[in-house]
Amino acid sequence: GPILGPSDGLPRLVASLVGSVGLSAENARSRAWRVAVSLGVHDTWVTDALKELVATGASGSPGTFTRPEERWGAILTLLEGLAAERPIVAWLDDVQWGDDALGFAQFVLDRQEERPLPALLLMTCRDEALAERPVARGGHHRVPGLRGPAVVAEQEVDRE
Repeated sequence: GPILGPSDGLPRLVASLVGSVGLSAENARSRAWRVAVSLGVHDTWVTDALKELVATGASGSPGTFTRPEERWGAILTLLEGLAAERPIVAWLDDVQWGDDALGFAQFVLDRQEERPLPALLLMTCRDEALAERPVARGGHHRVPGLRGPAVVAEQEVDRE
């Protein structure tokens, strides 16, 4: 599969949510910080993590994240801030390339009792790419078995 960067997967989601898509790394960091602080996120580690996600991608700068759960926790904190006023829709595109996106969805769902998030996680994938990614192919069927979520529709998209 492709090598993911700041314009893919969860970093792309965060960049879309904070409005930093297309900005330079430095401007993306600044925007992520301003949005997080405006939402009431004052934990320096979380704001720094979000800044690195939008600027450098899922792995962050060396030493930013030691485990995926750290990255997912920072993203969940951002989503909680955004969803404080009204429910949100978070679109994760091309999840067949990102076991990370499936892991994040599982992470959010596993915390619904302690950290309820009024959000729809909309995950899309390409069937032809799933054939190349057996882990992702099996992973998208794990998620619907949890409390509440379901695969609403699986359908072919007319490519014309």
